[in-house]
Amino acid sequence: MRLMSLNIMVLVLTPKTNDYKLVVLRDIWFDDSHDDEDENDGYLTARLYSLNSNSWRNIDAPPYYPLPCDSWSTSTIYTFVRNCCHWWDVVVDKSGNTGDWVLAFDMVNELFRKIEVPKVQYSLSECYKTLVPFNESDTIGLIVYPRGLLDKCFDVWVMKDHWDEGSWIKKYSVGPVPVIYKLVGFYGSNQFLWKDRNKRLVLYEPENENRKYLQFNEKGDSMRTARYMESLVSLKRGNESSRQCFSCSFVPGALLIHVHGKSYFTSKEK
Repeated sequence: MRLMSLNIMVLVLTPKTNDYKLVVLRDIWFDDSHDDEDENDGYLTARLYSLNSNSWRNIDAPPYYPLPCDSWSTSTIYTFVRNCCHWWDVVVDKSGNTGDWVLAFDMVNELFRKIEVPKVQYSLSECYKTLVPFNESDTIGLIVYPRGLLDKCFDVWVMKDHWDEGSWIKKYSVGPVPVIYKLVGFYGSNQFLWKDRNKRLVLYEPENENRKYLQFNEKGDSMRTARYMESLVSLKRGNESSRQCFSCSFVPGALLIHVHGKSYFTSKEK
């Protein structure tokens, strides 16, 4: 029996208690050699550290567990919105039903949440899915595009009300756009970051069909983009923004490009 897992750490200042909290989330599953039918194939765990109490504690696991998924066809980049950390996962509930869901962990109330995904035009097994913050991190968005096609079309979905999973709407579509290898990020509200077939990082603006090559190349499949904020964590608490956090997410502002263990910074300026 072999264990596999996806891990994330998020640090945030919670406004209700004026407390810095660090959560360690683990999405763990067993490989095919796990043959005990009486046990789950995987599970979610969370450990939370509070600066106020200077202590760690375990968070109760939700009544569902994850299945192994293709980490490059789904968003393993965790999206932080409204003090909740979101990610896409394939889970099984207690009744044995399997499906794609957006999972979330609420940093304020310290609870897991399961959000129904929108009904997209493609089969979820035949498309790529990436979660993004939307409307300046007021709610979550979803970018969907099919696998295999040379000219790709992007559908952008938005959950109008972050607390209402039935409020998904299709905001707009972009494309077809040629020479895309893989989407690696979403910048602002309508700009796309992708790798082309020469492994170059490209910023695409659909309104004027402008492409900007960001002078980053990679070998293999190791490129990620992430939010970057100077002075991200301060010892001051008071009136500081509750949105300050450590979180890999595609949002406005400077970009951190991570390639083969090295980090590079870029910005929107041309």
